[in-house]
Amino acid sequence: MNNNMHLMYLKYLYKSGVIEKDTYKSAVRDITDKKNKLITIKSNFNEKYVSVDGEFNELAAKIDTVELSDRFILKQLDGKFLIQTEEGYYVILDYKTKKLFVVEPNKYDATKFKLNIINDKEVTLQTENNDYIQVNEDNILDAKAKTENERTKFKIKEVTKIAYDNIVIISLSQQRFVTAINGGGSYLAATEFNQTVNEEFTILQFLDNSYVIQTKGGYYVRVKDDRLLIADTKELEEASRFLGENLSGDTIILKTPDEYIVRVRDIDKYLIADAKEISDSSKFNIYMSTNPY
Repeated sequence: MNNNMHLMYLKYLYKSGVIEKDTYKSAVRDITDKKNKLITIKSNFNEKYVSVDGEFNELAAKIDTVELSDRFILKQLDGKFLIQTEEGYYVILDYKTKKLFVVEPNKYDATKFKLNIINDKEVTLQTENNDYIQVNEDNILDAKAKTENERTKFKIKEVTKIAYDNIVIISLSQQRFVTAINGGGSYLAATEFNQTVNEEFTILQFLDNSYVIQTKGGYYVRVKDDRLLIADTKELEEASRFLGENLSGDTIILKTPDEYIVRVRDIDKYLIADAKEISDSSKFNIYMSTNPY
């Protein structure tokens, strides 16, 4: 059943009195939020990031580095896309000036955009009138371009928000810290009794509630073809996504999107994502690091 069918069925249940209004709204939010992405937008024309500029809340491509407030949420609605700030305001097109402003609190009054993928690095944005969004001579975004050109091309990149920083992971079955062997470039294993920098991790969360794991040395964890967990890449795009499930208190299990559970392999204490059932070897505690070293 696709998302539209889910939404129609939930609406039917609500209208029929089977579920309460709060339950209906919560379920709809859970479904639609899975379509959302936390992103940065960068102009290919001037290599500047898009942000909300000045007292008029215009969109402009003027900054070289991205702060937390310069990230946007890309929301899918009726086959098109809305752009929202993390503060909750949506982008709207002023049809007189053709400029884009971030002032609208209601998503149903926000401007819908078409997202056209040119290649794996470039996209264009169009209004419902088929005008292209461009970076003008003042580096302000407007909808005055009638055709695709060098000013209408953007890079949209999904980013994360930090869920846990400087955390340690302890295997319940081994009562040992999970370590990135040699600090990175190798496997993850539950072998260490004492904590060092190699046992500290950062967990980054995406809007769909999936996670990636990063070592203190900047290596991301991925699942190899043999299902072993290895921290050997510094490219976020190459990291594996995990889903965390809280069992009780600080005890969690980690799953891959294809429903394999991460466990500690008994023979060498390496972490491997090959289990289908929860066992003691797949249970972990997560705590904030006390930085004893």
